Amino acid sequence: MKINDITEIKHFNLGAINQNKIIIQRANGGAILYFSYNTLVGIEWSQNGYNRKYISHNYWTKTTGKLLNKLEPDKDKRKNAENFKMATDAMFAFLNS
Repeated sequence: MKINDITEIKHFNLGAINQNKIIIQRANGGAILYFSYNTLVGIEWSQNGYNRKYISHNYWTKTTGKLLNKLEPDKDKRKNAENFKMATDAMFAFLNS
């Protein structure tokens, strides 16, 4: 990641010990990473005004499921592990560009 391009990084707790997000802001867009404990379970990013959001299926516990329900109540819109990884790789490629 090009540190000089980052304008802001923030951490937020979303109300429970296992529910956190990190915001990474750049001049031409940014990303939000959602974590249940230390597991990445959701991402959002914007690039030049185009927004993307990917939330994983629940492969973990009910506790993680509560966060996933907050992020995406419609379980049909959640991504399987392969698609979530592809989306995460694309987001990190953008952040590294």
